[in-house]
Amino acid sequence: YKEQLFFHTINETLLFEKSLRKNYQYRNLPNCIHVFTLDPLYFKTWVDLEEKYTGEHFHTAMESPNSWELQYPDLSPSDDDTKPTCSAFTVISLFVELTGFDLSPLGGVAAINYF
Repeated sequence: YKEQLFFHTINETLLFEKSLRKNYQYRNLPNCIHVFTLDPLYFKTWVDLEEKYTGEHFHTAMESPNSWELQYPDLSPSDDDTKPTCSAFTVISLFVELTGFDLSPLGGVAAINYF
């Protein structure tokens, strides 16, 4: 339960920080997220938990019975070569969640500015 609360606090802080930057152009340092990055214990806890849960999520996705099935089976059969598998969709989702970067359908990268 403590780990979930810690993650929730991190996520809410990131969203708040993003809102300050987007709505009020607040770019001063230190900012809200510095509470977690300047204290070595908090930062290590954050990184360790990210690694733990990302690994668990990744392995669960890869071991799922539908890992290699197409994510969007109802789309036109002619699109089968471009449809991601369920496991690929999970890996992309993890990448976006962890890095803040969204992989566009055209192969480029569009940044989501958290910091």
